[in-house]
Amino acid sequence: MTDSNPRVLYTGDNEGPAVMRLQTLIDNFNASGGWQYRHNEEDMRHELDSRGYYSGLHDNGHYLALNLDKFDLQPGPELYDKPGAVARELGGTPIPVPETPAKGRSAFFAWFDETNANAAKTAAGAFMRDAGYTIAHTGGGCLAWEKKADTAPHWSVWICDEGNGLGIEELGEAFQTAAGFMCQLCHDESGEFITGPDSTIGECMSWATRALADVDAMRIETVLANLAEHNGAILNWQVSGDLADAYRQALAAGAIKMESDCYVHPLASRVSDSAWEMPEACTNHRDNGRGICCDCGAVL
Repeated sequence: MTDSNPRVLYTGDNEGPAVMRLQTLIDNFNASGGWQYRHNEEDMRHELDSRGYYSGLHDNGHYLALNLDKFDLQPGPELYDKPGAVARELGGTPIPVPETPAKGRSAFFAWFDETNANAAKTAAGAFMRDAGYTIAHTGGGCLAWEKKADTAPHWSVWICDEGNGLGIEELGEAFQTAAGFMCQLCHDESGEFITGPDSTIGECMSWATRALADVDAMRIETVLANLAEHNGAILNWQVSGDLADAYRQALAAGAIKMESDCYVHPLASRVSDSAWEMPEACTNHRDNGRGICCDCGAVL
């Protein structure tokens, strides 16, 4: 992670604009709980260094940070004259009295509050609430039903309709019967995600219950299914960054093996220096209890 400390312009729905050193902004976020909705210091530093800007969302609304040094920009005179708008060590005017906190909710959270209130009035909303789900904003105006894991920090399941919404208006009375939902098991810091079935809300919730009950087992089963679909082996560098930790976990648990630079399914056999294959498909699959055949590794 870079340790550069450029001047940044920070502004948001209910904040700024303000100019300060990046480290000051990070210290403010650390002190106020500003790292929310999967945003973090490492991503902010990387994006400001590489692209020159970083945008995000926290409880006070959307925000934007701009690397002034990267673009060789200078704040306008009016910012230097406004108390607190430019950090004192950068030549700004100090705040003579304590700053008054911003009042009210941003337009985004007014919409999000209304969405929650309207959902709670529907039969579908009551059904999902009773099952332990809340509404999550997943970015870009998209919404999902969310349930967090009790024993695995940072893991949660998202369920949404095919339009990345809640499915209340789109499916109406068919909410509990239509095959119009998809689900994911997500980690809110690493970005790792595991895709579940595209099915009815009931099937998605059943998958979510299994996934949240044993996240590690679900990650290993996902790795085994992925290897089986790649004829039993996959090169280390071909593993998606989102699943790299899951592969390392499966290897450490002895669920898969490493041959040269390949991750290998335990049922796979080598057919050449660079090729592996899975056993022929069984005529009578034996489900291991998680949708994978014990004998041939097929995804059932």
